[in-house]
Amino acid sequence: MRYFAFGALALLGACLMAPLSFAQSGSPAEASKSNPPAAKAAPSGKLSVDEDVLLPLVGIPEKDFREARRQLKVGNKKAAAADIRAAASLIRLEAARPDAEDKDSLLSSAADLDKLAQSVEKGDVKSPSELNQTFAKADLALASHYHMMAKDELLRGNKSKALVWLTAATDYIKDSVSWSSRELKEGGAPLVKKMQDLGNKIAAGAKSATEATERGFDALGQEIKNLAAKVSQ
Repeated sequence: MRYFAFGALALLGACLMAPLSFAQSGSPAEASKSNPPAAKAAPSGKLSVDEDVLLPLVGIPEKDFREARRQLKVGNKKAAAADIRAAASLIRLEAARPDAEDKDSLLSSAADLDKLAQSVEKGDVKSPSELNQTFAKADLALASHYHMMAKDELLRGNKSKALVWLTAATDYIKDSVSWSSRELKEGGAPLVKKMQDLGNKIAAGAKSATEATERGFDALGQEIKNLAAKVSQ
């Protein structure tokens, strides 16, 4: 079981759009020996939070995007901007994972969301459709992030956790497609099917973690990057 150290108000800050950071503290072996609770005291006025506590937050950025679009549609610019900033903070939370392999992409998407929120609040964004490209980019950054996490968990032999992150990656690809142009929909739908097929293969029991990783994860990871490149054009 992995634990991460947070500033005492970090989790609250995720909801209030405060800057976030955390670092891994302790080893899984140490955690299992002491059997600590989900949150405990840690040095420097921080809290150590069980990684599993963060699982319910995985789909929240997309919910924030949907709510931001709804609020903008009814003319509530401040509420829409707040929702976008909340999503940006949660994406920074993911980027702060000690083993995040794509921090730059996540932080870039968070920065884009902050800029979008500022434009929305100032009234420079006139139509909800103007949100689509930034939301799609953020969704694909999260998809790539969770895809990499799934690959890492499979290599560690943790099939159940790999499936959790692979499902999250697949869901964010679906979400990105919903914000995207027809061209991206055409590319995204087959990718979703391939992700689902890989999940079924892992659930059924691949011959080896290496086979599933090399033949499945790596190829699909490149397809996610290709889709993200189209969004940025």
